[in-house]
Amino acid sequence: MNERPNSIFIPIDYVRELRASGQIDKADAFLTYFADMHDDEWYGFPFYAKRWHVDPQTTQQWINEFSNQISVYFSLWQITNDTHYRAVNANV
Repeated sequence: MNERPNSIFIPIDYVRELRASGQIDKADAFLTYFADMHDDEWYGFPFYAKRWHVDPQTTQQWINEFSNQISVYFSLWQITNDTHYRAVNANV
């Protein structure tokens, strides 16, 4: 079996919501931010502001929102895992 160690799971629902509401640049920014996080790439607000062509205040707001969305995403996976684990154990 060929494993893909560099695959990442992303909160695609959030990206789709952004795109559906016309926030395509923000959706793209999220994807690049998430990939940077996954790859342990550390950049500051000025870097992202320039990269995303937005002002530093907007960058900070977006990154705060991105951080929250990432936390929600992984929290949901933990809840799903716990629920599934309990259900499997209940059927032993």
